[in-house]
Amino acid sequence: MCSSSVHNMSMMDHHSDMEAQCKVSMFWNWYTTDSCFISQSWHVKTHGHFVATCLGSFFLVVFLQWLHRFNKELDLAISKKPQFKMYFKDDGELADSDTLEFETPNTKNPFLVALSHTWLFKRGNVSFFEHFIRCVLYVIEWGLAYFVMLMFMYYNGFVIISCLIGAFVGRFLFTYNSVMASNEDEASCCS
Repeated sequence: MCSSSVHNMSMMDHHSDMEAQCKVSMFWNWYTTDSCFISQSWHVKTHGHFVATCLGSFFLVVFLQWLHRFNKELDLAISKKPQFKMYFKDDGELADSDTLEFETPNTKNPFLVALSHTWLFKRGNVSFFEHFIRCVLYVIEWGLAYFVMLMFMYYNGFVIISCLIGAFVGRFLFTYNSVMASNEDEASCCS
């Protein structure tokens, strides 16, 4: 009887291992339950978990679109921030810090200007803290974009459709007035 119960327990363990198997395919699929994403700990065991995965994918891409627009607006706001650092040239005339320290090479060739790397040493309008935050936000945006790419690589039709709808909704919500804003800026600069 003891060997029989051990045999039954080993069969139950084997059965539970079979239930815990992840369905992962490198081909287009419509798996719902028992699908896995990114790691074995993201094992979708119920239809409710799968709906949550699709909704999470949707909102992740919407958030990514918001973050992209936020980063662009932050860069724009920082670039338009007034710069108060002014210096005097030798003749007493005012000069801003951008033109005082590193002159651009006297050439019309944009490749030579870029290769001179004067842009690297030029003082900008950005504080260290602002630049640090911009870099952190960029890394978050970049990491999320690759995370979405990894979700796509599971070739699950439902997750891909959720991501695509999220991209559409996010783009629709967060870039609705971006073209008009840039045209308005160009018009106001020169009038």
